[in-house]
Amino acid sequence: MFGNKNEENRKSNYELQLENEKLRIQAETLQFKLEQMNEKYSVLEQQLRDTKDISIEKIKKENDDLRNELSGLKFKVSNDTTNIELETENRKLKAEVDIQKSENKHLKDLLDAYRSMPDVKNMVDSLSSLAVPHIDELKEFSKILSDSKVAQLCDELSKTNANMYKAFDEMGYLYDRLRSGRY
Repeated sequence: MFGNKNEENRKSNYELQLENEKLRIQAETLQFKLEQMNEKYSVLEQQLRDTKDISIEKIKKENDDLRNELSGLKFKVSNDTTNIELETENRKLKAEVDIQKSENKHLKDLLDAYRSMPDVKNMVDSLSSLAVPHIDELKEFSKILSDSKVAQLCDELSKTNANMYKAFDEMGYLYDRLRSGRY
């Protein structure tokens, strides 16, 4: 009987120790959670103090400043895009003018070659008193010779001259707009 009682006391002691250990672990866990909550509370408390210091007017002013800064950035981007478009268009027009110049030079060389022909040379000498012949006079001259190639060359020369002057006008117009800031 005494042995049984000892055994029961030992079991009871062991169960109490287990229960104490569980309670100790729970107490440590609760202590840890409490510390975490205290940290969160102190952070929230600091944020509350910080927000109390900020006035609504100050926030509105900061928002307005940011909006103004953003609108300024948008304007700069659109301005850069316009400049790039103008530069691209200028390059295209310059290339077109160069092409027209080379076409004009080629046509002028062909016309000079026709002028150097013996029959044409006599007519050119008689027309040389006019200094530089007008394109209509050259067309008339070509009809007299009944040479369709000369008439065609004169037409092409007239067209390329018109295209060249048109390209010069467009370039001047774009240059004026670019300098005046209307782009």
